[in-house]
Order: sequence, then C-alpha cells, then structure tokens
Amino acid sequence: MKKYIPYAALLASLAVAPSAFAQTCAAPGGPINAAGSFNATCTTADEFNSICAGSVTAVGTSAVYRVNVGNPNSFAVTVTPSGAYDHAIFLIGPNSCAQTTPCVADNDAAGAGAPESITIPANIPSGTYYLVIDSTAAAVGCVPSTIAVTGTVPVSLKNFSVE
Repeated sequence: MKKYIPYAALLASLAVAPSAFAQTCAAPGGPINAAGSFNATCTTADEFNSICAGSVTAVGTSAVYRVNVGNPNSFAVTVTPSGAYDHAIFLIGPNSCAQTTPCVADNDAAGAGAPESITIPANIPSGTYYLVIDSTAAAVGCVPSTIAVTGTVPVSLKNFSVE
C-alpha cells in the first residue's frame, strides 16, 4: 500500500496544475480554475505582436493559458520570470483567443526580470478567457515563469447529469 501513496500524490498534483505543453491559442495550457501558483513555459511560437489596442507590443515567444471564470469573481494575476527577461501579460476574452479579442487587462510596465501584474475588473462575465504571457524581447527571449493567481476565480458549471 505504501508504494501507491507517492503515485496518488503525483496524479493529484497533475490534476490541479495547468498543462505545460503546447500553450497556443489552438491548444492552450490550463485551465486555471482557482487561485494558486503555477509554472509556465513559453512555446517557440509568437502568436501575438501588438494587442490590447496597441498598448502591448510583444515580439517574442508566448504562452497561452485558458482561464475558466464563473461569477462572482475578483482576481489578480502576477507573472514572474525566472530570468532577466521582460514579459508582457494580458487577459483577453471572453470565449475568443484571436489577436483582435477584447482586452480585459494588460501590463508591460515592470521591465526585465521583474514581475508583471494585472488586476481583473470585478465580476467580469462568466466564460473562458485567455491569459497570454508574451516576451517583449526577440523571438528567442521567453523563459520559464511562475503564474500566481489571487482572489476568487469560481468555475462556472458547464454540464451536470445524474446517472
């Protein structure tokens, strides 16, 4: 019985942590459903250049995470790079991950190696949003980072059945 405990703990941790693979709009990481701290790794793709009505210009690689938001909600997101890279972060949605999708919040003010934070306006409509972490450096300049979500991000019920 003892040898099954570490495997159960590993499986439980994988169930809560967002996926670390293929974080693009077509295949985002996540979902992020609740407050917590998660590791993020940018992909080799640059899906976004200028977004949020031009307030963010990020020419480097990016990572995209799905964020399922229910109501009521009130939360903030901080992304801290593990190296001296300059990230831009933004939350777009609901229910679209296109470059023209409305911007809920964005930030690119902290500079290289510093955390970027966004505070999401309280009680945004329920739906699927996309947290994008992009590098403002050249196309090779995105490093592993930590995503910290604080506040309330309740998951909205999508389906329910009794058998």
